[in-house]
Amino acid sequence: MKLGTRYPTPRDHVRLWARGSYEAMTRIGLKIFEVSRMPRRTLDSALVDAEGVLREDCQVKTEFAHVCLNRENPTFIVADPPVNLQRDQKRFLCAFWVDGHRRLLVTVLDNLSGKTLLKDHPVVRL
Repeated sequence: MKLGTRYPTPRDHVRLWARGSYEAMTRIGLKIFEVSRMPRRTLDSALVDAEGVLREDCQVKTEFAHVCLNRENPTFIVADPPVNLQRDQKRFLCAFWVDGHRRLLVTVLDNLSGKTLLKDHPVVRL
């Protein structure tokens, strides 16, 4: 979701396809990441040279950190039958939305069986 999105959001605010990463997977984990607005700074070279003289040509690179919000409490999609990589490119449709309590909820539809596997399942509190 974009920065500044107001909640609650409409149902199915964000829709994504989930698929397995290897043959015969029986569970697919949904990891939710937040892009930190605080930039991480890293140096592409040392600030001082071998003699301890301050270098003027070093550059600071800035990248935003990605923080996993549900590392301790993951949500899994159960794949029954197990994942077939050739067949299952668009197997699990995941629809996300945020409720009035700032919970990110997901509904997962198995496109192969036509079954709803998760319905408004809370993934993480934002």
